[in-house]
Amino acid sequence: MMSSYTRYRKLIHAALNLLEKKTLHEMKDILTKLQAFLKSDFDKYANLRAELKQLGDAIQDICDKSKQELSLKPALNVRTKYSS
Repeated sequence: MMSSYTRYRKLIHAALNLLEKKTLHEMKDILTKLQAFLKSDFDKYANLRAELKQLGDAIQDICDKSKQELSLKPALNVRTKYSS
């Protein structure tokens, strides 16, 4: 009786070891895939952030130029009136 108990215990232990190895291997594969997706998403985010900054800078430049033009127009109108 004790030998069959020991034999079954060894079989169960071997099966659990195999299950653990397979599980760890699958978990490592999943982790690798998730890290790749994360890096890809992070790279996309960094690119989008850079593009948005460029867009924001361009809009700011346009606004600054528009403000300069708006402030120059009255000055030019006054100069035109008095120079004639």
